[in-house]
Amino acid sequence: MDFATSSETLVWLAKWVGFISLVLVGLVSIHIIVLRYLLIRRNRREAALHEQWQPILVSCLDGEPENLPVLEERDITSFLVLWNYFHETLRLAGKDNLNAVAKKLELDEWALKALDDSIREKLLAIQTLGWLQEERGWDELLEIMRHASPVTSLCAAKAILRIDPHKGVPLFLELIPVRSHWSFSTVGKILKEAGADVVTKPLIEIASRHEGDELVRLLRFLDTAYEEEVAPLVSKLLRDSNDENVLMSCLRAVVDPLDLPMIRALLRHDSWRVRTQAAICLGELGTEEDIPRLVHAAGDQNWWVRFRSAHALAELPTMTVPRLKRIASEHQNFFGSDIISKVQKEREAFQ
Repeated sequence: MDFATSSETLVWLAKWVGFISLVLVGLVSIHIIVLRYLLIRRNRREAALHEQWQPILVSCLDGEPENLPVLEERDITSFLVLWNYFHETLRLAGKDNLNAVAKKLELDEWALKALDDSIREKLLAIQTLGWLQEERGWDELLEIMRHASPVTSLCAAKAILRIDPHKGVPLFLELIPVRSHWSFSTVGKILKEAGADVVTKPLIEIASRHEGDELVRLLRFLDTAYEEEVAPLVSKLLRDSNDENVLMSCLRAVVDPLDLPMIRALLRHDSWRVRTQAAICLGELGTEEDIPRLVHAAGDQNWWVRFRSAHALAELPTMTVPRLKRIASEHQNFFGSDIISKVQKEREAFQ
């Protein structure tokens, strides 16, 4: 009797488990179908929006469009994605007309309100305010740049520099030393877009007030400034600094032949990384009198120093392949002779 009751209970449970499983499978299938339907519907709506607005935005190359269609609120984000894309691709003349279209549609007001929305709308709003050069969003964008996540804060920085580069660049540069998680490549692109005219002076001033790792982070962007104007700062740091990373950064930026005495001295630095970079610099700025130094450095105990010294030797203006061959054969260090010989054969092959 107990066995029969137990079996009936198991059968009953199995039936209900099967039924519930079928219901769940059905619900999941319906959910997938609904999501697919919504995706197709959204894609069709976006395609229709592009078909309607793309010719209008293209016409911004020739002038400000008249008689704009109505833009529904639910289409604003899709439209702004397209509008921002055009801003990235159109030349300067077309940008003013794009801004006129956005302001006619009151998208500047939408962007100001969307700064408090979800991350997608916020990023879109930040980018839009930057292209519109909308000063009303300045304070909020500044707060985002200072405290938000790396992606959002850098997006805000780009917008700030587009709104007012002269005012925004110093504020942005002040944050680079402390926001170490920022992408160097993105920061560099933002500064290059702002231009050396507005970057050079504040970069020199702010870098002069920092040292150590904070200074190194700023020195990475010396290539966004005018070489001749940052040259005195580079010379001063090469002369006064003992920080390996600072010296490396300055050696990458040095362009003044007057710095050759300091570069030559750094070819004997304790750090192989500094010696390597000094050898590279001598290949670019060196003269005939640097040949003995580079020949000696080609016998360094570190492979990278030997490699860069040999290549620097070959790049000197007065160096020839036969002369390289003779130097390699006369070198008293086996490793130095070997690396110079390899460089000489490479040059010979490409002549």
